[in-house]
Amino acid sequence: EDDSRQMVPADLTRVPLKSGEMEFMVGILEDRMNKAPANALTIYQRVAQADPSNYLARVYSANIYQTQKNWDRAIAEREAALAANKDDNLLHLEAGLTYAQAGKLTEAVARLKTATEKMPRSAQAWYTLGLVQDSAGDKPGAKESYAKAIANANSRQAQLVAAAKGKMGGH
Repeated sequence: EDDSRQMVPADLTRVPLKSGEMEFMVGILEDRMNKAPANALTIYQRVAQADPSNYLARVYSANIYQTQKNWDRAIAEREAALAANKDDNLLHLEAGLTYAQAGKLTEAVARLKTATEKMPRSAQAWYTLGLVQDSAGDKPGAKESYAKAIANANSRQAQLVAAAKGKMGGH
């Protein structure tokens, strides 16, 4: 076969995008490349309104609100992401972290317990739950969570194990 022929645009493989996906990608570019979170938020909100199943638009919105310390909006976006995608277990961990940073420790513990139920082998989820339980004054619960973090840690989580052991020493 003749390999000397030039490629033309019709030869290129195209990746089909669903409606709103390109706009969502533009939002990411606005946020990351142009350092324009306000523009990105406008795009993410428009995408989420047009396609409620696009939970990532909610996640990225929550990340921006969290950076701005706009806790109520960040929490609302985390909850909307969870409502749109109940199968992404990391969303529970992210929501728990947002609640904790907002100072809503009871809600944070509840979300993080759900995260550990859905990801029982996640050392990070157990450790995070322990930190929040510690902050909430539940020292026995925190100690148990730290122990589970240590038990579930992999070889790349030596720092987490050391931190959990250090936290347990204080109980």
